[in-house]
Amino acid sequence: MPDLSANLEPFLLVARSTKGAAAAKVVMDATSATGVYGFGELLDMPNIRQLKEHETLSSHYDLLQLFAYGTYQTYQANQASYPNLNPSQIDKLKHLSLVSLGMGSRSLTYASLLPILDQPSIRALEDLIIDAIYAGIISGRMDQVNERFSVDWVLGRDLDVGGSELRDLGKRLENWCEMTENLLSSLDTTIARSRAQTVASHAFANKQQQDRFDAYEAYTVALKAKSGNPNKKQPQQPQANRGGPSGPARPAQMPGSSGTGGDPLQGVSGPPSPSQTRNTRSQGRKPAPPAEQEVSHEGGLTAEAGTGEGQNGGGGPSRVRTLSGTLGGQETDAVKRTKRGKK
Repeated sequence: MPDLSANLEPFLLVARSTKGAAAAKVVMDATSATGVYGFGELLDMPNIRQLKEHETLSSHYDLLQLFAYGTYQTYQANQASYPNLNPSQIDKLKHLSLVSLGMGSRSLTYASLLPILDQPSIRALEDLIIDAIYAGIISGRMDQVNERFSVDWVLGRDLDVGGSELRDLGKRLENWCEMTENLLSSLDTTIARSRAQTVASHAFANKQQQDRFDAYEAYTVALKAKSGNPNKKQPQQPQANRGGPSGPARPAQMPGSSGTGGDPLQGVSGPPSPSQTRNTRSQGRKPAPPAEQEVSHEGGLTAEAGTGEGQNGGGGPSRVRTLSGTLGGQETDAVKRTKRGKK
């Protein structure tokens, strides 16, 4: 907010040494000057007060009072009581009227401002508002869609001590003090209620925690009474792998052994018989390949070497390894006889 009080200083210096018509000219110059919107100090000058008692120049003193306290509507109602105003004085008086309206309401509609400020169109009204904003006496936002002017702040005007403005200001201050006291009382009540709710909530939470602790203690005592002495060792159960009272556990037998000794190759089976091969083919299953065996030079079986699946990779005819180290790629006699029997 700019400080416009310094713009009046030149006129105060001149008014100290002028009287009569010269003092009246100071009034006209001050009300026409750019940036001068406060006139209270000029009204208090003795030489300016003398104009009030002057026969022909009293209207100049009334004009100075109009710019200090009045509005453009006041001027329209009593134009004959004031000297003729130039366009700059009329625009300044409209600016001051806009400031007074902004002090009374923070939202001013274009419809209400047009007749008060005597503007022919909305465009002219917006130009007037823009000039007042650039002069630094009011600030706000113009809403052209809703045709409204929202006031942010206004410059304070001179206060008429002997008029009704001072009484109105006292009433507004009393209303503000009453509203502040009600607000403080409401805040105190809200704070006290919040504190009481907090204390009650903490007490309820502590009671719930104590109830849970008591229930746990009762459950622990009941569990101890039911189980007897909790330090008494429980008897150990015998394990299945341990030997019983009849003697130590028997060792596991090797696969193919009967437990009574004998040949370890007793459980090894030879090639399938032709009857077994026919039964297998009649059931739709592929006959198992005969085991690969190691044969001595005299034709005796010495040891089992493995299955044909491991050597041939998946169920083909088995190969017979002899002591001479050669591998035969022919089928066994049993398989040949089986094939000849099917034919």
